[in-house]
Amino acid sequence: MAPFAETIKTVEDRWLDLLYDHCRESFSGAHLPSHDHTHHLRVWQYARGIICSLWLQGRQISLEEMESLIIAVFFHDLGMTRTHSKEHGTESRRLCEVFFRSHPDPLPASLQDILSMVKLHDDKDYIASSLSGEHSLLPAILNIADDLDAFGYVGVYRYAEIYHLRGIAIHNMPAAILPNLDNRFDHFRRFPGLPQDLREQHQARYLRTRDFFLALERSLNSEELEIGWPAKVIGSMLALADTPGRKVETLWMNPQNNTDSRIHDFFLDFSQEWLSGNEHAC
Repeated sequence: MAPFAETIKTVEDRWLDLLYDHCRESFSGAHLPSHDHTHHLRVWQYARGIICSLWLQGRQISLEEMESLIIAVFFHDLGMTRTHSKEHGTESRRLCEVFFRSHPDPLPASLQDILSMVKLHDDKDYIASSLSGEHSLLPAILNIADDLDAFGYVGVYRYAEIYHLRGIAIHNMPAAILPNLDNRFDHFRRFPGLPQDLREQHQARYLRTRDFFLALERSLNSEELEIGWPAKVIGSMLALADTPGRKVETLWMNPQNNTDSRIHDFFLDFSQEWLSGNEHAC
């Protein structure tokens, strides 16, 4: 089998620009920064890191499997251009089928498996069967890579935006988000064969998100009259979510960021994470 670098380059040369451009065009009419083409690119970067780590552990993934994975990654949340429902995977699957009817060349070798991955990317029973070895490990890699984008400062925005769009008020967010976040980390923690440094890196990112929503919970339950800094951060994020066309890059330009060092520091760290995670380099 060819070396990892050569194999991944072959896959990305064939698919990355095509899929990224299609994803970006699909989200051009939908204001959903947390799950748009930049989210899909970050998920591919996380998936790429996982398969590289597995490769170094002797668990090599074929070129055809990498092709299936990159395609599934760039379609898994495309259904959110039509629905914000938790069942958006069904619509994502349909959009993937539509794409390959109009782009028969190149046609992936395992399209039906890809369609299943796209539809069931959030189905934890399906993912559990992938981890147990009942079928390909690819669905588990997609699911874990998707979960990893819910960690860190970017994860705070991702949770705030999508839960807001699903009708969850700020006061109810910590109680809704924290169990979901913990569940995502637990799935990541149980993924076999990942090196300790990668585990520690993403554990630190998970804890950043968790600590923020715990701070939000405390500030919301406080008897102080002044709105706490975590609620102000969330308020800025929801204002962006409710403003079609406004870019996430403008979040840290809010004047209130300079009146509270905690808000300023949060958005500074957020901006660095957002920009570094959205570099499209082939």
